[in-house]
Amino acid sequence: MVAQHTKTPDEPPRPLSAAVAEELEQAVRAFLSQPSGDADEALRRAIASAGRDARERQLRPEELLLAFKSIEERVRAASSKGHASARTRLIQALLEAYYDR
Repeated sequence: MVAQHTKTPDEPPRPLSAAVAEELEQAVRAFLSQPSGDADEALRRAIASAGRDARERQLRPEELLLAFKSIEERVRAASSKGHASARTRLIQALLEAYYDR
């Protein structure tokens, strides 16, 4: 079976809306700097918003992941700490929000 080609090379990934991207960036920053109950809840809300925004704007799941990765890399660049396990949890939560689970 041949994989279906879903994106042309000329087609850049579409971003999240500016307000949702900002909300998600602030929540990721808080979560990575001090994982706590408040930061977890803010992150859950931001991820749910990102999932809704992506569905409403008909972004593909991979576009949502690229938008998230861009935000996460900006936040990570500002921090000297490594967060590999946090990244895995964030990506899982993001996909669950996209699929509304």
